[in-house]
Amino acid sequence: MKAQILVERALKELPITRGSDRHLIVAVWHYQNPEWRLDPTKWLLSKAIMPETITRHRRKFQEQGLYLPEEKITEARYSKFKEVRQGNMEAL
Repeated sequence: MKAQILVERALKELPITRGSDRHLIVAVWHYQNPEWRLDPTKWLLSKAIMPETITRHRRKFQEQGLYLPEEKITEARYSKFKEVRQGNMEAL
């Protein structure tokens, strides 16, 4: 199954995946192969969709305004961004 379809399914069915890359990656891997945990090393090294691919698809959906994270997550991320930016401005 295509990565984009699996990512969309996870984002649609499991709202927690909209704000957590870790939850999203594990959910997609589970949808890709529900038995992946039986031999995770071999499966992850040979057939698993790469985490970067999964998160790239999530970003594309969210850029379109689809499957956005909860407001509190967005606010916390923006707050951290401002803190980092403020720290960089003070260094100048």
